[in-house]
Amino acid sequence: MQESDVCEGRDELAASREVVAAQFAGGLTIARLAEDWEKSVAWIEDAIRHALLLYIPRRSGGLKASRTEVKAERSEELAAIRAAQEKLFAPPQKRVVGYGENGYRVGEGHHCSRISDELVDHIRELHEDQGKGVREIARELNLPPATVSDICNYKRRAERPVKWKKVTK
Repeated sequence: MQESDVCEGRDELAASREVVAAQFAGGLTIARLAEDWEKSVAWIEDAIRHALLLYIPRRSGGLKASRTEVKAERSEELAAIRAAQEKLFAPPQKRVVGYGENGYRVGEGHHCSRISDELVDHIRELHEDQGKGVREIARELNLPPATVSDICNYKRRAERPVKWKKVTK
């Protein structure tokens, strides 16, 4: 490969780096290349490293992106940061929570609740009205059988709300 072939459409530094890398791949040592090119060993190593990075995809650690790619990535990152900030600094939302006779939160308003009130009603409807078994319901809804059993036997989620309050999350 002639140096003039490589130089077409590229700057001289990039072309010379590519030629050095090709000569190194051809079997010349780094010391010999440094002598021939009248450059330092560090420059030769950098030239070889730079030429090799051209063939490695960017996501695998290759060369840096162009300025337009960097700007696009920065704008995407800034948009993601702004969206996260809007969520963080959004005004607190109020929701209605049910309280039982004892004054504590009940149902899906309780801090340990993982199942919605609608799902609890659905489980009880399947068990009482349609006569489905606990294991069948548990398999269908992907819940533990003990949880479904406790809901069906009114050991869990048996208390209904007596009063309602608007609270912030």
